[in-house]
Amino acid sequence: MKIDSSQLQATINEILAEYGDSAKEAIEDSCKVVAKTVVKDLRKAGDFNNGEDFRKGWASKTEQTRFGASTVVYNRTKPGLAHLLEFGHAKMNGGRTKAFNFIAPINDTVQQKFTDAFARQMEGS
Repeated sequence: MKIDSSQLQATINEILAEYGDSAKEAIEDSCKVVAKTVVKDLRKAGDFNNGEDFRKGWASKTEQTRFGASTVVYNRTKPGLAHLLEFGHAKMNGGRTKAFNFIAPINDTVQQKFTDAFARQMEGS
């Protein structure tokens, strides 16, 4: 493909815009894929007995941003319980409850999962 020097800037801008659009799409798709696996992992995690409502309550929401997407994973049925279980809390009559460290190990793997998913998405486009 030959490009005239007067068209070089426009051609480079066009190529960068195409790459930016495909990268933005890959970010959104990667966010959704990783969020699904995180939700599945959280539903299985933890050796506590706190009812099926809490386990089934894990969900994710992905929103488009100016530069790609952002995803939030949350518990829609009992949102405050996750923090109490993860870190423990003070009891009413003194002492503390046991902390169930079930979110942190999953959170530690999210960045690598996202990087892998993004690389796969970009290879496919």
